Amino acid sequence: TFLSKGVFSGCDVFFGRALFDNRDFHSAMVMLEPDGAERNTFDGVTFQKDAVFHGSALHRGIPFTETDFDQALKAKGEDSRYFERLEDAFRTLKQIMEDRRNRMEEARFFRLELLARRGRHKRWWAKVPSYIYEGLSNFGTSMLLPFCWLLGSLVVFALLYAMMGAFFASGFGFDAFGEALNYSLSRVFPFGDWAEVRDCSLIGQMQADGGRYDLCSDAGETAYKYWGPVGLTIRTVAMLQSLFALILVFLFGLAARRRFQIN
Repeated sequence: TFLSKGVFSGCDVFFGRALFDNRDFHSAMVMLEPDGAERNTFDGVTFQKDAVFHGSALHRGIPFTETDFDQALKAKGEDSRYFERLEDAFRTLKQIMEDRRNRMEEARFFRLELLARRGRHKRWWAKVPSYIYEGLSNFGTSMLLPFCWLLGSLVVFALLYAMMGAFFASGFGFDAFGEALNYSLSRVFPFGDWAEVRDCSLIGQMQADGGRYDLCSDAGETAYKYWGPVGLTIRTVAMLQSLFALILVFLFGLAARRRFQIN
């Protein structure tokens, strides 16, 4: 039990396992610099292997914000058992931060826990969901990533709708890209002016199985002759876009909740 300051002199890097399990840290520990200056607890410390705090109690005033745990994930030649221990170590620290209601640090150790879990897997396909989760939101810790993905998806799906029009219609060009972009926006924001789709617009004609050539031609609108299951195809793609947007909004909200400490 550390009831007063615990002093570690010259401990900047732990090269092996650091065992702090079943300890009770009641007050801030101090690291001594070579010149005798003091700095907070584990600030600036690097753990190149797992740091074990199982069964320990770390009271407030013992931060890990400047502690480098990522090096432990880069250990060479380690087997799945090492990454399993590492995963358990990060899970323990995550739970400690959860008890403190420190959402940012909890999210940080949750990210490290998932990275360690990825290291346990040997088959590439078992790692795919982890890479997707990391790429979309850095494991729910980034607000910027899902926002950028959402903006990018608006343009990508608009191009896809325009390409579908070019593929299924006779003599169609990309001059109606604006309509495709408008429809892409409507799949993400189902309100406002872009939520309505005119029957004789590019998308409106594509949505109808077989098109609306006669109807739109008689109305003096630009009419396209469609072939194949264009209606089913565009509805399926639109559904996938809405689902993807919903996932990104959820990930954005998750990161915002952690960033702003929302319970």
